[in-house]
Amino acid sequence: MPKSIKNILLKLVNVVSVLIILASIVALLKVVLAKPGEAPNFFGYSLFRVMTGSMEPTIPTNSLIVVQRTDTQQLAEGDIITFYSRDPSLMGEPNTHRIIRFEQEGEKRLIYTKGDANNIEDHYAVHEEDVIGKVVYSSEKIGNFVRLVSNPIVFIPLIVIPLAIMLLRSLYDGFVAAKNLAKEEEEAAVREALAELREKRKAAGLATGTAEKNAGVKNSGEELTTDGSLGDDIKTTKQVNEADAATSIEQTVVNEKRIVASEIQIVTNEKQSITSGYRKAAEANVGDKVLVTADQRQWRERYGVRQRSLKRKRLHGGKWTR
Repeated sequence: MPKSIKNILLKLVNVVSVLIILASIVALLKVVLAKPGEAPNFFGYSLFRVMTGSMEPTIPTNSLIVVQRTDTQQLAEGDIITFYSRDPSLMGEPNTHRIIRFEQEGEKRLIYTKGDANNIEDHYAVHEEDVIGKVVYSSEKIGNFVRLVSNPIVFIPLIVIPLAIMLLRSLYDGFVAAKNLAKEEEEAAVREALAELREKRKAAGLATGTAEKNAGVKNSGEELTTDGSLGDDIKTTKQVNEADAATSIEQTVVNEKRIVASEIQIVTNEKQSITSGYRKAAEANVGDKVLVTADQRQWRERYGVRQRSLKRKRLHGGKWTR
């Protein structure tokens, strides 16, 4: 199944589940807030389920009927009405029968009813104040469905749990969408702030460049006015740069000379150390020939290498190189 169709179906299921939950909440509130002994109604309509077969075959048992609140003066013979019965066996419960005639008793108009499946009319007349309304719709299939889902064994696992899952899923999706929206808004704000900062920096750079340019033009004008020629200023600047370069070269030469002098001092110290060892060995007269020969060879190796290294240094281009 394509992802787009799947998303549409999920959204549709979520919408339906939310509507069902809202309708259930409204119905529950209507039932709870209804006056004792009064059938709850929704915008002038009440729902009942027929429990007996007194109106068969017109209204089968377990059918769902829709009753509309109607002025009793608009009722006529043959209408099916729902009313609070005064029959002691029903104890004031709602009953649904067909009107067969009207009778006037003093200032009251009484309504006589009879079930289509009954052989005789009802023993107790219906008073106008007991009329709930006129039956405008009935359905056996919907009634059977309502009866099925009214069973807690079916209602909880098939209706309550799926609706709860859908509701939680909708809440989670809403939370994720709100979080993503907040993140996008934050990123947009950061991008906007960065863009504004870049614009400010750009404007500041342009202003600085313009000021430097104006200052340069002003200084150039002053120099031209003072010296009388821009070429002289350029020439003077070039001379200053050359003098700085020469000073740097001289400083480098001085540093190199110091390094060479330090190396010569090291060689001299080594030579004196070897000579001192030679003298001590000669005075001790112990293995002097071998010791002197070894010391002389060590001195020659060290001193000779150092002298050859120093001879390689030459002054070339103002720099000492090996």
